[in-house]
Amino acid sequence: MKRVCIYPQDVSIITVKSLAQAQRVLRNLRFALNKRKDQYITFDE
Repeated sequence: MKRVCIYPQDVSIITVKSLAQAQRVLRNLRFALNKRKDQYITFDE
């Protein structure tokens, strides 16, 4: 079974940035996609 949602640690590994910067990237992505704080970002998005 594949994982569907992406976590800050995944973003950190992919972009070679710190965990705080990865969290900021996901926060900006949530804002751009008009999602709430508690909603996940999926690989499809």
